[in-house]
Amino acid sequence: MIANVATHPEYRGRGIARALTLAALDHARFHNAASTWLQVRDDNPSAIHIYKNNGFKECVRRTSWYSGPNFEETALAPGIEVGKRRPEHWIQQRDWLKRIYPSDLEWNIPFDWNLFRMDILGGIYRFLMLENLQHWSVVHNSELKGVLSWKHVGGYTDPMWMAIPEQVDEEAIRGLLNITRKHIGQLQPLSLNYPADVAVDALRHSGFYPHQTLIWMEYKF
Repeated sequence: MIANVATHPEYRGRGIARALTLAALDHARFHNAASTWLQVRDDNPSAIHIYKNNGFKECVRRTSWYSGPNFEETALAPGIEVGKRRPEHWIQQRDWLKRIYPSDLEWNIPFDWNLFRMDILGGIYRFLMLENLQHWSVVHNSELKGVLSWKHVGGYTDPMWMAIPEQVDEEAIRGLLNITRKHIGQLQPLSLNYPADVAVDALRHSGFYPHQTLIWMEYKF
């Protein structure tokens, strides 16, 4: 992975960033890498242009969301119910999580399935590791529409993972986020790494704001 390419402001526009990128690719090629990844902010068009011109292909865009200090609590719409995750929700949650947090991104976004599974082995693992996640589900007209997981870590932000179908029920997700924030309270800010442009209205309505959107790009040798 190319972690960072930086050029002094007074020396930009002279091909230095391009030369550094090509040198990094040569290094990876020499060490028989199958591919090289990098991340670039979506508001950095000059860097995006350099990478695309040198053979990098955009794979995915992901936005980091943070919760703001305040949010407006709203009543749940008719037919929407939010409560603790039930055992029968786990299989669907797992399938949605696999799509939203794909395995080829785990090297950068670690995902420990043992923290989520609802069987005896998962429970033993969490007990031994002193890990404790809380999970909430939202059902709309008796159909599961999303599962939200939260972990208190004591750092700057507490991470959240949200499992939802491709066809997003914005109203149901707003209810899920709203009730979850109410239960968690104001311990510290919440964070969610999520595919860009997914559930945006629900997140904003629930007091979250986009910190940054990163474009994941890959160069295949």
